Order: sequence, then C-alpha cells, then structure tokens
Amino acid sequence: IGFGLMYIPGVVASQEHFTKRRALAQGIAVCGTGMGTLVFPPFVETIITHYGWRCTFRVMSGICLGSVLCGAAMFPARQNGRTSQEEEEEDSHVVTAQVSPPKGWRWFLSLIVGPSLATSASLPTFLIVMIGDFLATMSLYIPYTHLPEMAMARGVKSRNAAFLISAAGIGSTIGRVLAGLLCDQGRLHPMTITFLATAMASLQSFLLISCTEYWMFLVLSSGFGLMTGFWVACETPLIIRTLSFNLLTPAFGLLTGSAGLAALTGAPLAGFAVDFSKTDKGMALVICGFIMGGSALAFGLATLYRKHTEKRQRMYAQIE
Repeated sequence: IGFGLMYIPGVVASQEHFTKRRALAQGIAVCGTGMGTLVFPPFVETIITHYGWRCTFRVMSGICLGSVLCGAAMFPARQNGRTSQEEEEEDSHVVTAQVSPPKGWRWFLSLIVGPSLATSASLPTFLIVMIGDFLATMSLYIPYTHLPEMAMARGVKSRNAAFLISAAGIGSTIGRVLAGLLCDQGRLHPMTITFLATAMASLQSFLLISCTEYWMFLVLSSGFGLMTGFWVACETPLIIRTLSFNLLTPAFGLLTGSAGLAALTGAPLAGFAVDFSKTDKGMALVICGFIMGGSALAFGLATLYRKHTEKRQRMYAQIE
C-alpha cells in the first residue's frame, strides 16, 4: 500500500512540470526502479550474509523512510505553465470524448475512476492496453525470481547469478531513457514502441531457456531488462496520446492497480509450473515467454484498433 501511494503521485506529479521532453523526463523519473534493481541485489545479499535477514529488513525500512525527503521536496506545477498551443498539439491525436452520461458498465467504472475516463471514446483502446500491461507485469517478475537459481543449476556461480538481476537493472535503466527520447521524437506512437518491446522481451525469455554459459545469460538478461524498460517508460506517454493529459491520473491509477494484482500471480504461477514439471527453472522462463507474448498480442491488437478508429474519425471529418 505504501509503495502504491508513493509511486503513482510521484510519476504523475512529475509530468505536470514539463510541456516539452515530457516523455524523457518521465523516463528519467522512473529510472530509480532500474537503478534499484542494479544496486540492491548484491547489497542485500551482502547484508544478509554478514548480519542476517532481520537486520536487512531494518536497513531496507530505513532506506524507504528516506523517500519522505523526496516527497517533501516535491511542489505543485504552475497552472499557467502550458500554453493553449501546446494543449492543442497534445490533444491532436486524441479521439473526442463522449458527452453523454455513462451507462451500463461505463457507469460502474465511473464510480471508480470518474465520469471523464468512463465516457472517453478511447476507453476501449485503453482497456486493451490495460490487458497488455497486466500480462506484461505478470511476466516481468518471473525472471527476477527464478533466473538466478536456473543459472546456478546450469553451472553459473552464485555471485554471478545474482549479478544477472543487476544486469537486467542496467538494461532497464538504459531502456527507460531511450524510450523517453524516442517518444519525444514523435516518429513512433508509444503503443507501437510498447508492442515491439514486449515482443522482443518474449523472444528473449524463450532464448534464455537454451543458455548454458554465463555470458549467454548476461546478454539475454540485459536485453530482457532493456525491452521491459522501454515498456515501462512508454506507459505514461501512451496514456496521454491515447486519452489525454487530463485523464492521466485516473488512467495511470487504474493501470497501476491492475498491475499490482498481476505482480502477485506471475512468479507463483511460474513456480507452480516448475514444481509440477519437476524440471529446473527453465519452465518458469517458458511461462514468462508465453505470458509476455500474450502481452505483445494485446498491444498489437490495441495498435490495430487505434489505427482503425483514427481512420474512421478522419472519414467522418471529411464527410462533415
């Protein structure tokens, strides 16, 4: 609960301070996760080895308490920071929202996220995106949980196996910054970037199964982190381009809430598959690959549906 209350306001609040290079700013803002994945696995392993798990939890809680200082340093953006021209450019890719009151399932959804998001004409596209994000999050933590043990079962030293998680963190950090730069260029829609990233992450999950040497694990785990970093950094630009900046807060909250549920199921499901198959942890990576492939399929369908909707809107505009 605490991390959920900290993460969503931190990401959304940073967006209000930028009108240009917003995606890059968001990519840098979420780099903390990648840096934490790089630094903390060897750090935690060292503390556990020398002082035990109880002391490790005390140290980690103290580090989390330090986030209070980051929250205290945040301040609201100036309301007049965005010009009307920038707002028009931002909303030029967004389908006009419906004005009729929500009915049926949209009415029920409006009780959770408000009527503005529930009545948006782009809501079906966003729901498909949410399915893709759910599946991607579900598969994300499977390698972080099962990959080191699988690598050790294939002859990799324990310290090197732990560094595979750090390598994925390095790749994730780089991917988030590159994704921000790419989204700001405007040449590719964030949804298209996310589709390509999840498809590549799925492929690398399957390739990890055949690894027998440490360098193979290192290259592919770094690549997996790079692609998932692209996906994470594209979330906020994707919401803004699909819906609008004004709907970022409820949409991102709904997306993150569903991702929290997904994070609870992925690694245990993969662990059950490993126990059932009575093989090494390679079966966990098979599960990861299929789930991430399902995410890529959902983002691909969302991309096709978005293009169909935009084409239909242009046709209607020409008729009028």
